[in-house]
Amino acid sequence: MGDDLAGLAMGAATRFLGRAIGRRVERAMTEKILPTLQANRQQALATQMAIAQRYPDLRACMTDKVIFLAGGSRTAPMANVNFGAITLEQSDALVASLREG
Repeated sequence: MGDDLAGLAMGAATRFLGRAIGRRVERAMTEKILPTLQANRQQALATQMAIAQRYPDLRACMTDKVIFLAGGSRTAPMANVNFGAITLEQSDALVASLREG
């Protein structure tokens, strides 16, 4: 009987700790992590919009997975570009390499 009571007490304590930890993780997620991720996503989107405005002739072919300039003859593989983290300077370098030649 004593072992059963001890087991019940340990089970209750474990559930209590589990819920407390879960609430803390959930709070950290909603208060810190999600706002940071959202801000990073907004910044990446703003950068992509600035690139699109700066280089309206920059195109991508999803079938061949290449990037090119409209009317140009050079291409660059899409695998070389991280669209989620590209900077204006990187896009300048990409466009310059597509214009050479």
